[in-house]
Amino acid sequence: MLHAQGAASIMRAMKILLRLMLVLVAGAAVVAQEPANGFRERAIAMTRDALRTHNSHALLGRLLQYAPKRLAGSPGAKDAAEWGVAEMKAIGLKNVHLEEVTVPVWDMGAVCRVQVLHADGTVTELRALPLGGSEPTPQGGVEAEVLAVKSFGQLRALGDAAKGKLIFFARPFDTSLLSAGQAYGESVVQRGQGAIEAAKVGGVGALVRSAGSGGLEDDFPHTGAMNYADDGVRVPACALSLKAAEALNKALDAAAGKPVRVRWVQDCANKGTGPGWNVVGDIPGALTPQEIVLIGGHIDAWPAGDGAHDDGAGCAHVLEAARIILGSGAAPRRTVRCVLFANEENGLAGGKGYALQHLAELPQHVAALESDSGGFAPRGVGVGGGKAQLEAMADLALHLQALNLGTVKPGGGGADISPMAAHGVPQLSLEVAGERYFDLHHTAKDKIENVHPRELALGAAVLGITALHLADAPTNLPRQAAK
Repeated sequence: MLHAQGAASIMRAMKILLRLMLVLVAGAAVVAQEPANGFRERAIAMTRDALRTHNSHALLGRLLQYAPKRLAGSPGAKDAAEWGVAEMKAIGLKNVHLEEVTVPVWDMGAVCRVQVLHADGTVTELRALPLGGSEPTPQGGVEAEVLAVKSFGQLRALGDAAKGKLIFFARPFDTSLLSAGQAYGESVVQRGQGAIEAAKVGGVGALVRSAGSGGLEDDFPHTGAMNYADDGVRVPACALSLKAAEALNKALDAAAGKPVRVRWVQDCANKGTGPGWNVVGDIPGALTPQEIVLIGGHIDAWPAGDGAHDDGAGCAHVLEAARIILGSGAAPRRTVRCVLFANEENGLAGGKGYALQHLAELPQHVAALESDSGGFAPRGVGVGGGKAQLEAMADLALHLQALNLGTVKPGGGGADISPMAAHGVPQLSLEVAGERYFDLHHTAKDKIENVHPRELALGAAVLGITALHLADAPTNLPRQAAK
C-alpha cells in the first residue's frame, strides 16, 4: 500500500515537473517569437535620451551659428559642410568624409524693390524677394504695366495684350485643402514656371504671389526655385509677400481697368557653377555592413532666413538619430548611413551626385529615409511603394503608436533620395505636423526661435527608431518598382 502511494506521488511529481518544463519551453518560444520586446525598450530609451538632452536643438543652434547663410555655392555652404564633418566625428560615426558635386552658384543680392506707381503720384512699396535662379532686372530696373492672371491658360489667352507687361501670377494658396503639402504643390507651379510662361507671351518679368499659407497680413515673401526654358528669354522673377500681393490686387481693382504701373529693381545674379559637398558618415553594421539604411536631410538653405526648419531641422534629426542609436546599445546588423545633402533647394546636385557616385552600392541600399518637412511634432513615417512595403513596416507602426509618435502611412520619400528610386531603393520620409511649415519655409521667419526643442527631439527619435528597425530587421524591406 505504502509502495503504491509512493509510486503515485512520484508520478504526480513527474507530471508537475513535465508541465513546468512545457511552460518554460513555451515561454522561451514566445520570447524567441517576440524580439519586439527588446526593441520596444530600446526605442523608449532612445526617445527619453533625445528628450532629456534636447541635443537636437543644440545641434541645430550650432549649425545656424556656424553657417546661417549656406545656399549651395556660397562660402557658407563650405562652412556648413565642415560643421557636418566635425559633428559626425564627435558623435562617433565612422568613414566620415565629404563627397564633391558641382552646384549652381546664385547670389540673391541685396536689393529687391517693387513699387506700385499710382495715378495720383503716390507710391506703394511691396515687400518682395528674388526667386532662386532669377536674373536681375535690367540696369536701372524695369517699369511697366501689370497684368494679373491666376492660370497659365488665362495668360496665354491674353495674346498680344501681354507683350511688354509685367505678369502678376496671383493664384492664392488654397487654404481649404486638408493637406498643406497639396496646397503648396498646386500653388508653387506659378513660382517654378511663371517666368517661362511670361516670356512666351512677351512679358518683361514675373511677379509671383508667395507660395505660403499665412494670413493676408503676412508681409514675409517666400523665395524658392524657379526655372527657365533652355531656348527661352530669361525674364526676371520675384515673389511678393501675401500682404504685398493683396495690395497689388487692390490697386488693380481700384483702377477699374485702367493701367497700373510697377517699378521694380533687383540685383541678384547667376554666377555659373562651383563645388558643393555631401557630408557622409556611417554606423557600420555588425553583421552585414555592406547593406545600407540611409537617413538624410539637406544642408543648404535659402538665405532669406536661417533655414532652421528647412532643412536645418532635418540635419539635426539625422545626426541626433545616429547619436541615440549609438548610445542605446549594440550596433545594428546593417550599416546606418547619415548623409547631409548639398543643393536640394536649387538643383538637387547632392541627391543626383550621391546616386551616381554610389551606383554600384545601390542594390545594397535597403532603404532611404529623408527628413525635409521641418522640425514640428512627428506624426510617423511615410512609406513609398505599396502594400508589400507597408506590411513589412507593420511592427514599426505598433512601436510608434505605443510611444505616441504617430504611425506608418502610405506615401513616402523626398527630393534628395528620389534619384535612388530609379534603382528600386525603398523610399521613406519622416512625417510631421506640417500645418505651419508653409508659413515659415523660404522666408526670413525660418529661425531657430520657431523650432520647439521637444518637437525637434521627438522627430529625431522617430527617425532613429525607424532607422534602427530597418537596420535590424530579419529581412530586407521589399524593393520598390524602379522609376
